[in-house]
Order: sequence, then C-alpha cells, then structure tokens
Amino acid sequence: MQYKQIIQYLIAKRKTMHLKTEEVSHIIGVSESTVGKWEREERLPNLSALVNWCNALNVYLNLDEEKSNVPLDFKPSRDFINYVKQYYPEVDLNYERLQFIDYYTAKGIKQVNWTACFRAWIRRSKDFNTQKSKRKYASSSKTSSEFISERRNKLSNFSQLPNNIFGIDKKPTNNNR
Repeated sequence: MQYKQIIQYLIAKRKTMHLKTEEVSHIIGVSESTVGKWEREERLPNLSALVNWCNALNVYLNLDEEKSNVPLDFKPSRDFINYVKQYYPEVDLNYERLQFIDYYTAKGIKQVNWTACFRAWIRRSKDFNTQKSKRKYASSSKTSSEFISERRNKLSNFSQLPNNIFGIDKKPTNNNR
C-alpha cells in the first residue's frame, strides 16, 4: 500500500468513527494542526507517530507487501516477451511459463512480484537447459551408434595386440588345467 493510500484510509477510518482531528491528535499526543498537516500531506509523520495514528484508529499497519500464489493465468508483459526474444532466443517462453506455473503452484510458494520471479526463472533456464543437454548427451552418448561403433573398433584393435603387451603372458599354464 502506498503512503497516499494509507493516509486516505486513515482519514476515511477517522470519519467512519466520527472522530475529529482534535480527538485523534489528543489520543496520539500531537497537536491538532499536526494531524491536519498529515491528512493534507503537507508533512509526513515519523514512523512512531504513524504507528500511534494507526493504533488510535484501530488500524493494523502491515508494511510488508502482500504475497500471493502464482496466478494460473500468469502471462509476461509484451516488453518482457520482447526482452526474452532479444536476449534468450533459444528459450521456449510458453514452455517455460507453464513449467514456472506448475513448479510454484506445486510448491505453494508465494511471492510479491511474480514478474521478477519469472525473469529470474528465464535467466536460469538457459543455464539449466545447457546443463540438461550436456547430461543428456553424456548419458545417451554411450548408447549412440557412433559410440558403439567406436568402442567395437577399439575392442577389435585391442584383441589384435600382442599377448604380452601388458607384461602378462597369456599362454595357458599348467595350473589352469
């Protein structure tokens, strides 16, 4: 909530409680003109005075912004889409958006600014996808036809080596009978 909204809310609350600025100022412990200046936004109350003002009107002041669950229909702005296309052209934005929504919905994580959170997700997705493709290549390379052919050639070449290349005599001994 912005400062002006807080002030407008406090003024409305004072009026619904049918209190005059003089009565509020007496409860807070400041002059009537001070409360009037706060309400006209000519002066700003210090934090202590703002808390006292809120308490006088039975208003709970929460300075933290409200966190929320990710909206299931979350969509980045047109500017953000253009940013991603320019700096991360390899990223599939719609796929990442759906993954993002699923992840944060499943985890039940709440955030204040989902756009900033998605921006960080996209930045990490490039690195994550690069690492993922390396892992995929590393694990699937041992089953690729090129790897298998190369391995067969190495084994074939190894079997044609002289018997004592490693200092081991491969001739059968009498003990093996």
